[in-house]
Amino acid sequence: MRAHVLTYHSGNLAGNEYATNNLVALADDLVHLCALKIPVVPLEAIVATRLSGEANRFPKRVVAVTLDDGLDFDFEDLVHPFHGAQASVRTVLERHEHAHGVHVHATAFVIASPQARRQIAEHEMLYHQWIGDHWWAAAIGVADA
Repeated sequence: MRAHVLTYHSGNLAGNEYATNNLVALADDLVHLCALKIPVVPLEAIVATRLSGEANRFPKRVVAVTLDDGLDFDFEDLVHPFHGAQASVRTVLERHEHAHGVHVHATAFVIASPQARRQIAEHEMLYHQWIGDHWWAAAIGVADA
């Protein structure tokens, strides 16, 4: 099995094109993976099969999707002050599932420290509080559904 991990940062919003917006890139990448018949599987499943030595449980090529920092754009549709309405990662995944009949799981790596999240919001996000923990429980519930 050859496993690849595609990592996105939903706050990478410098425009509304593939090269300038990770939300747009994710949607496009999922379409390409679907066309290539490369399944997207949970990162946890890849790690578990590697550790157990059962890598042959999966097809020859698989991909996992991960998200960095746990920004609100991972789970909530928001309006960016310069680039307008943005579909969240959750919405991108739901639209992909609806259009292609393929469920996609994404693993979010969040910044747990409230103090660190406040500092990031102040210094990197124009003081927008787009890095909260209010959606984490709901996101876990979506993953379990």
